[in-house]
Amino acid sequence: MKKLMLLLVTAFIVAGTQAQTKEEIEKRKAAKEEQAKLTSDQAAIDKEQAVLAEQARQEKIKMFKDSVMAETRAQWVKDSLRSIQDSSNKVQTENDRLSTEKYLAVDKSRNDVYTAAGLSDYEMQKVKVINSQYYARAKAINADESIAGDIKSKRLAALNKERLKKIKATLGGKKASALEKARKTTAQNAEDSDSQWLYEIDSTKGKKKS
Repeated sequence: MKKLMLLLVTAFIVAGTQAQTKEEIEKRKAAKEEQAKLTSDQAAIDKEQAVLAEQARQEKIKMFKDSVMAETRAQWVKDSLRSIQDSSNKVQTENDRLSTEKYLAVDKSRNDVYTAAGLSDYEMQKVKVINSQYYARAKAINADESIAGDIKSKRLAALNKERLKKIKATLGGKKASALEKARKTTAQNAEDSDSQWLYEIDSTKGKKKS
């Protein structure tokens, strides 16, 4: 009986030990599987973070390149505009210089005529004002393309007679005649386009006389 009891106890102990061992094995297996899953999940997270970090890095590089290109384009446009402006300023300066030289040359040639006629400075200024008014009117007639050539010539001739009459009223007959003689005998300045119409009238009269 005792032997039987001993065998039963031994059997229970062995069975309990085996059950405990099997449970521990299953626990260890489950723990390993859980650890493997955690490791796999962490690897996936690390990979995703690495991808996101690389995307962010590439985006920063692209933004930097775009910024550099934008600054380069802006500087190029700025430099181009400055170059154009500098060139324009140089051209304008040269035009201003030529205009000034032309004005001074024309003014001198007119003063030579006034001096040859014996006009005083005051008389010169009066004549300059009168001439400038009639030069402007003559320019308007010449620019009017609706006026036929022969009619235009007649209007210019009438305008010149009016100009001479006004100068005569200002200077007197003697000085007015001297001024007109000086204008015709003094070499014409080719740069003086405003007075060109007067010489064209002289030329027309000369042809009629001949």
